[in-house]
Amino acid sequence: MDLRLDGKVAFVTGASKGIGRSVAEHLAREGSDVVITARNAEPLAAAAEKIAAETGRAVLPLTGDMSVTTEVQRCVDATLERFGQIDILVTCAGSSPGGLLEDLTEEQWMSSLNLKFMGYVRSVRAVIPHMRERGEGAIVLVVGNDGTGYALTPSTPAR
Repeated sequence: MDLRLDGKVAFVTGASKGIGRSVAEHLAREGSDVVITARNAEPLAAAAEKIAAETGRAVLPLTGDMSVTTEVQRCVDATLERFGQIDILVTCAGSSPGGLLEDLTEEQWMSSLNLKFMGYVRSVRAVIPHMRERGEGAIVLVVGNDGTGYALTPSTPAR
């Protein structure tokens, strides 16, 4: 598939493993240079090395915690310094604990909201001024499906 991404720069959060890594690999195969972020340096560096070797694209690994505003901005600034542009933002950082609402602690909810929801907000806010200035860009927010929902009805016993 040719997505016409030659010369584009993609910034992918949570890209040392899972969905984020897969997204980064696909974007690089389609011709994008890729910046990948994650909290842990070792798996991030391994992912960058493998993606670069398999695709021939420039891959910049940046260790950063998307739950910390200054780290998000530092990663975006480093990307702009290296490549001069960000054309694509894909947010995949973090995972939320699955389960039923009443089984999760308030601390689990707050940690998840800070990384998943607010991390996505921080990333978008950091790239929007650059994309607006250039007059173009694409933002994709990836959300998993670990949550479980249910409705209580007369025929459904409470758990």
